[in-house]
Amino acid sequence: MRQSVLHTSFNSVLCAFALMGSTIDSRFCCGETRRPVVYQSESSSIRLADGTTLHATDSVELVDFDSNSTGSSMIVLLDEGRPPERSSVFLRSHDDGHTWNHLAGEIPSRLGLKGYPLSRSVSDADVLYLQVEGLLLYLRSRDGGKSWDLPAYRVDGASRDDLARRIAGRPGYRLWAELAGISPNDPNVIYGTFSVVPWAAPLGGGLLPVYAVPGMYSSQNGGETWTKLTDDLKDSSVLGFSPRNPRILFGEGPGGLVRSQDGGKTWVPLGKIPLEADQPSNVNPPPRLRFEVKQFVIGPSDEQSVFVVSNLGVHRSADGGKTWCLLNLGFHLIDSVNALAISPRDPNFLVVSTKYGLFLSRDKGCSFNRIVVKAI
Repeated sequence: MRQSVLHTSFNSVLCAFALMGSTIDSRFCCGETRRPVVYQSESSSIRLADGTTLHATDSVELVDFDSNSTGSSMIVLLDEGRPPERSSVFLRSHDDGHTWNHLAGEIPSRLGLKGYPLSRSVSDADVLYLQVEGLLLYLRSRDGGKSWDLPAYRVDGASRDDLARRIAGRPGYRLWAELAGISPNDPNVIYGTFSVVPWAAPLGGGLLPVYAVPGMYSSQNGGETWTKLTDDLKDSSVLGFSPRNPRILFGEGPGGLVRSQDGGKTWVPLGKIPLEADQPSNVNPPPRLRFEVKQFVIGPSDEQSVFVVSNLGVHRSADGGKTWCLLNLGFHLIDSVNALAISPRDPNFLVVSTKYGLFLSRDKGCSFNRIVVKAI
């Protein structure tokens, strides 16, 4: 049975934000009329301008994406059902989302998604990195997942146990690694951040402190040894790489988005995304209103074309990050967008996954069609 694609168009008209009673001016995308937009918190259902109702049970996360002469191939993680019977399944489409089939097992991602536990190298499909929940470190596979090994994780010359003891100032702590990115041209060059966490809660109850290891680190040998790359990025930053030139990186610094032209050694600030620019310096907004980057996506043929997926939607830049605008999917809910991909064959072809379904654009995000994701 062939699933239809809903041809409901949503024009990109986001040009200002009204958050906590304040309006933030922003350069808009696609030449639309400026108007204020109010972000809302998560909802079980939303109604679009054309009357279509979307439900949070339609949650989709884009895991992998590719394209060829016959169409786009995409893999998504779909949430099905309602609690407590709710479950997640992997589905694949080879025809731009018209039909879908189930996939078994855990599927790795090449999209550089923050928090996704299984990552695959862009340059070598056999190289995988898997974060193990109880271990808090990444296992590495060089044979497509048939076998796994644990890298040594020597950080600045210290063993992971010695580093944890030194940072915490006491025994009973261990290293926690977060992968920030994999170089697009070398599967052994990886980037990450570290924290030091207690092995267990104290016997008398309560909580022990968690310590961040300052800086972004890089490894040239798949995680065996690590050296500090820079202190110019947030400890939780995810990285984005230019597919054409892997020395061009994008990240998030303490003061906003930054860009590197030399492989991460030095960083320069980019133009402020409107929410960042208009926040008073003496105000600490609630955590759900802070700008939190989930993914950077750089154009396959033009590193001036940059997309940032965050808890506040998808921002786009056409000038390498000097100026930004916000794409409109038809709703403005905090933390509702989770991933984006660009076709390597057509830079105007975008796929965006959200808690309310999967959306496709053929004009670089000026308008979107919602894709029905359902297995045959």
